Amino acid sequence: MTIKNERKMKKISLNKLIQKYRILVQKLVSIVENAETDAVALMRLSQINDPEIQGSISLNPNTPSKVLENWLSVHNGIGGTDTEWRIHIVYNPSLRLDVLKQIIKKDKSKEVKEAALAALALRISRNSKATSEELLRVYKLIGKNINNRKRKKAAMEALKKHPKFSIKA
Repeated sequence: MTIKNERKMKKISLNKLIQKYRILVQKLVSIVENAETDAVALMRLSQINDPEIQGSISLNPNTPSKVLENWLSVHNGIGGTDTEWRIHIVYNPSLRLDVLKQIIKKDKSKEVKEAALAALALRISRNSKATSEELLRVYKLIGKNINNRKRKKAAMEALKKHPKFSIKA
């Protein structure tokens, strides 16, 4: 076999491997996106260093808070993909409430803080035990602290739908 043929064979083998890798990633993403995938499987899959797989894991509500909190510490920069990561994570209902509240108070990015506050509003709006005072407090915080109109409107509307919500509280 000549050197030229050997290089051609290596190139073909590499292309096949890349193709198989892409197919594998697609299959893993479909597993990760399945609402029935359990926390143990998601935790194991979170070890795969692939942005498409990890991004899908960050959106799955069965993902353990521990995994999400780890990614928050890894993606702690301002702007770009770090901000995008944290915005995805704050909307995940598996993220512990105390962590979400800390993000609202201390995150470096105003955009992430806004998203976290909107995520808090969505959680509270679904909580039958939320008090009218708590609903109103979050509603006022949204009015003062969220500049993104679409995000602000969605959060306020979610709170208004709660049966205990009252502006007069």
